[in-house]
Amino acid sequence: MAGKQLSWLTLVVMSTAAGLQLKGCKNGDGDDTATGVDSSTLVAEVISGVGPNVVLPALNDFNNSLTELQAAVTAWSDSIGSAGDVPTAVAAVQEKWTAAMRYWQRLEVMQIGPAGDPLNTISGSGLRDEIYSWPTVNRCRIDQKTATGQYLEADFIEKNLVNAYGLDAIEHLIFTSDDSVCNPAVPPISDGSWDAMGQEGVWAARANFTTVLTEHLIATTTDLITTWDPAGGDFSGAVARSSAEEIYTSDEEALDAIYDAFFYLETDTKDRKLAQPLGERDECESEICPEDLEGLISGQTLEMLHANLEGFEAIFTGGEGTGFDDLLRDVDHGDLADSMLANLQAVKTAVETFEGSLYDAIVNGDTSANDLLETFSKLTAEIKWDVATVLSLTVPEEAKADND
Repeated sequence: MAGKQLSWLTLVVMSTAAGLQLKGCKNGDGDDTATGVDSSTLVAEVISGVGPNVVLPALNDFNNSLTELQAAVTAWSDSIGSAGDVPTAVAAVQEKWTAAMRYWQRLEVMQIGPAGDPLNTISGSGLRDEIYSWPTVNRCRIDQKTATGQYLEADFIEKNLVNAYGLDAIEHLIFTSDDSVCNPAVPPISDGSWDAMGQEGVWAARANFTTVLTEHLIATTTDLITTWDPAGGDFSGAVARSSAEEIYTSDEEALDAIYDAFFYLETDTKDRKLAQPLGERDECESEICPEDLEGLISGQTLEMLHANLEGFEAIFTGGEGTGFDDLLRDVDHGDLADSMLANLQAVKTAVETFEGSLYDAIVNGDTSANDLLETFSKLTAEIKWDVATVLSLTVPEEAKADND
């Protein structure tokens, strides 16, 4: 990007990519330029296992964590206006939200089919944004809905944008102080409605709002589970190409759909959650943008990064089944599988051992934040270039313009 220095790793990858004819991309006639997976018998195992061995277990873990969150929210709501210990109840909700968020962050790297963006994903229904819309969040709007009580309306979800509900809205409701974040010139500050609630009223409204949002999360997640479940919508069978409904026209197209999900680790985890706050993306119009970090309110920034890596590991290795690592070995590229697993472990360790907060490191110009970005880049470069090359897969359009 103009005016900012590129790292040595970026320059190496860019120069390599410039001279590399990717086998994973299509040529001008739409034909594959290589047949990396044609000789493998494991493709069918990878696509048939991703639903039952990876996505459904992750969804069930997340749904179970939401049930625990719901119980904690109920206890919190009951404690308000009674002799209950409200601070302890809120702390319990924060703990359960944190656990649920970590399970969801694993699922962020599994946006295949219904969870995915309708514009970029085959059979995408955008259910991801219904659950967690970050970075599309409007904290002032959440405060405005809290003050008006509109969250109690039966059609609240249908009438509002995703930036006012979901896991990210709950993060604001349970971790923010009892002051509104809105500008004094707009409601609920300008009309006095926030002050009129008083401290107890604010927390009572937040507890009720969180109850509504948690119910929506459980309903949406249940829909996702039913959609994937072989006994329900059987999207697992659709990916495996074993169901009556033909969504993917070939095994290779289904494999490509799973591969597309990997790119969350590049476009979102590496670029949006790390590079942008570091000022390495055009979206950051200042020298640095630490305020763009995810999880600042809850203090879960690093934990969210780590959970993304866990999600990638599950989908790359196939969970308890056959994964892309097995597929790479089957086409005589076990060296790439070993390298990717080693780089994955290296970046997980870098996150686990990161000292202090990422926010402070960026603000203080600590090189540890840039080092973490470069460690991520080694893994994402292999996903983007090497896997596409040896398995004849297609790099998604939204990731093609990014050469680091």
